[in-house]
Amino acid sequence: MLAVTKMPHIEVIIKERIPKDDIKILKVQFSKLLKKYSDTKYEDEYIDIEETDWYRKIGEKRSHGMTVKIYRENAGLTQRELGLKLGNFSGKYISDIENNRRNISKEMAKNFQNYLKYQ
Repeated sequence: MLAVTKMPHIEVIIKERIPKDDIKILKVQFSKLLKKYSDTKYEDEYIDIEETDWYRKIGEKRSHGMTVKIYRENAGLTQRELGLKLGNFSGKYISDIENNRRNISKEMAKNFQNYLKYQ
C-alpha cells in the first residue's frame, strides 16, 4: 500500500549560543527550512505547560503502560531488553504492561526507576 503524507512543519527555537561551526552545518543541511525570528518574538509567550488544556488532556489519557513505553523508547531498549534488565521478564510481559493488560508491581517499578537513574 502506498501512502502519501505531508511532512509536518518543525519549528526550533534556540535560546543559547550555538558554536559557529554548528550553525554552518545547520544552514547547509536545512537552508530551505530556516526562518529567522527576532529574539523578542517569543519572550512573553512562555507559560507553564502543566497549566495548559493540552497537558491536562494528555494527563487524563496517560497510563502506567504509556509511561513505561516512553521511558523504554527514550532509553533505546526493546521490550525484551527492558525485561531482562528488570529481571527475567519476557518481551511479551513488558508488552502487556505497556498495553495496560498487566499492572506493574511495586518491585518492578522500583527496579525500573533505579535502572533509569543510571541511563
